[in-house]
Amino acid sequence: MIKTDLYKMSGDKDGQIELPKEIFAAKNNTDLLTQAVYIYLSNHRSGNAHTKIRSEVRGGGRKPWKQKGTGNARAGSTRSPIWIGGGITFGPRNVKNWQKRLSKKMRKLAIFNALSLKLSEKKLLVLNQISLKNIKTKEAVNFLEKMPIESGSVLLALSKKNPTLELSFRNLPYAKTISADSLNVYDILKYDWLIVDKDGLNKIEQTYLKKNVSNVSDVSKMSPLDFSSSNVHEKSRGRKVSTDIKNKTEMKTSSKKQQTVKKAKDKVKE
Repeated sequence: MIKTDLYKMSGDKDGQIELPKEIFAAKNNTDLLTQAVYIYLSNHRSGNAHTKIRSEVRGGGRKPWKQKGTGNARAGSTRSPIWIGGGITFGPRNVKNWQKRLSKKMRKLAIFNALSLKLSEKKLLVLNQISLKNIKTKEAVNFLEKMPIESGSVLLALSKKNPTLELSFRNLPYAKTISADSLNVYDILKYDWLIVDKDGLNKIEQTYLKKNVSNVSDVSKMSPLDFSSSNVHEKSRGRKVSTDIKNKTEMKTSSKKQQTVKKAKDKVKE
């Protein structure tokens, strides 16, 4: 585990706190961070740039002049890409999809890299709690002035939705609030300082270091044999076999009934 200073809302130190090594001691990978930022920006691109091709430009239905005899180059429409005011060839179209994908494992490693970088630069502040009494920008400014940070932009990672904090910091161009489980590499690197409280750290751990939990309602009452893969496989196989036998029995019964009805009809005809 890694240790870092723990601060109060007043800006005074309140001992130290341990940070998970898996998250805050990741090996630096600049290429991965670059790729994560590039994909993030690409996914937020609206792609509104759009040009018209010659068939979409208004007008140009009449031939400008006759084909021969004028000495001019032949032309069929004033909306040709060669003409001023004509269509655009190979211009940007709004049908292009700018969405790109980063695998879950790479995205998680990129966030670990960004958080580790913030800690190594000593620009990560951990607080006991982050709270304001009133929705006031002035209180948000006073809070930041008490923090041991130099000039620069600030990103606050909150453990849960807090309208008081969100509305208080919203009017500050150099500050932004974000949910701790929605952190992204772009915001972590864009803002100079990252402030998070203890609950926010727990939220980050739960999000990125979560372990597989069994869906069994009461695990304590189960024997170790119930967790073995072979036992589970045999139980599921047994259920499947029983349903197959049931279906076959129903099919045989229905076919026998059909044969009986058919024989009765044949006797009536005779």
